[in-house]
Amino acid sequence: MLIWINEHPSTMTVIVEPRLSRCYKEPEVLGRDVMPLWQRSLITLVAMVLTSFVAAVLWRNVFNFDIPGYLSGVVGGVTAVPIWEFLKRVGPSE
Repeated sequence: MLIWINEHPSTMTVIVEPRLSRCYKEPEVLGRDVMPLWQRSLITLVAMVLTSFVAAVLWRNVFNFDIPGYLSGVVGGVTAVPIWEFLKRVGPSE
């Protein structure tokens, strides 16, 4: 069973949904993630660097000069958020 609590200043909504599938594996200990922090950090860092590198190569081919550093950082940061959230939901292979 999933319980969603939406706390808004004017209203509070509680939604209770039955679990429809058993494909989601819950962590053994509440408050702990399935994948260790160091693994998520390493995978996220590699994804950020790889995405920034690809963006720099594409920028160089299209505009014929180097990508600005702050823009490369933005590309890496925007990549990090969905990767981090995805890795929080997906556990290590057993």
